[in-house]
Amino acid sequence: MGKKRGRKTRPATAAAESEDGRTSTFPQHHAAHTSINSNLGSSRKTRKGKGKGAHAALSPSPTSTTSPRQSSSRMLELPPHIQDWFEDGKRMLMAWTQRKAESTPEQVQRARTKIHELSTSSDTKGIRFTGSALHLVYFETKFVRRGTLLYTLFHTLINDPSCAALRQAVCEPWTQPSQHPLSVISCGGGPGTDASGLVWVCKTLLPQRRHVPAITCHLMDFEKSWKRYEATLNTLFKPQVEVSFVHGDVCTNLQADINRHVGVLVPAADLFIFSYVCHETSGRSVEGGLAFYQDIAKAAKPGSVFIFLDVMRHSAKHFGEIQLAMTSACDSVLAHDTSLPALAQLPTQLLIISKRII
Repeated sequence: MGKKRGRKTRPATAAAESEDGRTSTFPQHHAAHTSINSNLGSSRKTRKGKGKGAHAALSPSPTSTTSPRQSSSRMLELPPHIQDWFEDGKRMLMAWTQRKAESTPEQVQRARTKIHELSTSSDTKGIRFTGSALHLVYFETKFVRRGTLLYTLFHTLINDPSCAALRQAVCEPWTQPSQHPLSVISCGGGPGTDASGLVWVCKTLLPQRRHVPAITCHLMDFEKSWKRYEATLNTLFKPQVEVSFVHGDVCTNLQADINRHVGVLVPAADLFIFSYVCHETSGRSVEGGLAFYQDIAKAAKPGSVFIFLDVMRHSAKHFGEIQLAMTSACDSVLAHDTSLPALAQLPTQLLIISKRII
């Protein structure tokens, strides 16, 4: 009788679709120092033939350091149990949306067209995300992609050797033991799609932060109807991340009535995330003199970090305007080099700014 062969497991792949519509799939590359082992509990479902101890690593970095992002952009290869978590979260939110107000096929198709045009054109006015059809399509198309993108960014910053200097300047304090939660404001992040990535940042990258929750994330958005998902998101994200909705507008100054609650949160925030909000609101922001970005640069505490992700190529010009507005408003604010090979391969336009501790 011959040797019994073990079941072969197929390497996990990740489909990385950038916001300009390009999609690429990459085979998983294993690396011992980047292994991820996280038990999701008895309620989690593991794909047949794939273990939970799968490794996650970035593919080899290209040699070019040019910016904007390279055409061969790549995403982190996630273990199956993390992929499943994002997919299950997406389905949970879609089901909740449909239970509240079922959308017709025609409404869904119109919503798809609107969101597609918003993410692939030079639209700088944006759209109102009102209505169940738009919410349904948004969760369907953005929840997994945006969450894994943010997780990939943090994984790269913390683990990639080429990012050592940037890691020390930007996120070294987050990796230290702390009795207090990390305070995050997700600007334009009402749906919680970006905050989802923070769950796995906590689980796999910030084990020293023992506080429960490890992160409090304020979902700031102009569209009030996103607030209805707050309880569902907290059910999905607990115990690592606790979210709360706050009404606000990045197109007007911090002293405006609409931003009165945001203004209270800014001085205590450790991290500000602007994920795919700056470009679509750039028309109104420029008309308002980029006042919001200037105001938060002045009001934020020393040591705070600002991370901007947006549509590749289209958002480059506006990122330059934001960088100039923030660094001009406050002498201790500086922009970091994101043309590093490991960051240049991410499928997003990227800007990282921090406020020095004086």
